[in-house]
Amino acid sequence: MRRRRLILGVVSFLSACRSTFKTESFDSAQKEVSVEDECDTQELRISLLDHPELNEVDGSAVVSFPDQFVHLLVVCIAKERWIAVWKICTHGDCDVEWEKESSLVECPCHGSLFDIDGRVLQGPAVRPLTTYAVCRKDDELFLAQKES
Repeated sequence: MRRRRLILGVVSFLSACRSTFKTESFDSAQKEVSVEDECDTQELRISLLDHPELNEVDGSAVVSFPDQFVHLLVVCIAKERWIAVWKICTHGDCDVEWEKESSLVECPCHGSLFDIDGRVLQGPAVRPLTTYAVCRKDDELFLAQKES
């Protein structure tokens, strides 16, 4: 009983704090963040000079950040629009590939298909691919893992 009261008290307290700190000025300040600021907060960087294929629509590259154990498939899906997904299929640990004709990510080992948001369209995979937000600033792409 005491434990339940404690948990309810903590939840109520946190809810009250959240509503207290959420102000209109905070919300409007968030909206004023520029593209440059947004790019600067991203975790990973890719030079488009090192990967010129990413300047072309349907161009793709596998990019690794071994010090952070991150291995991604990055694709230019439209002019100035990129996607980045974890490059290993969630089913069989095979490297996924970009399929230009279908605009889907495919696992060549067992035929799993994923959309550009990493969602499974066709199994045997049942879990989505991890996706990354991509932002461009000058000749660099900045990436950060999206919240799942």
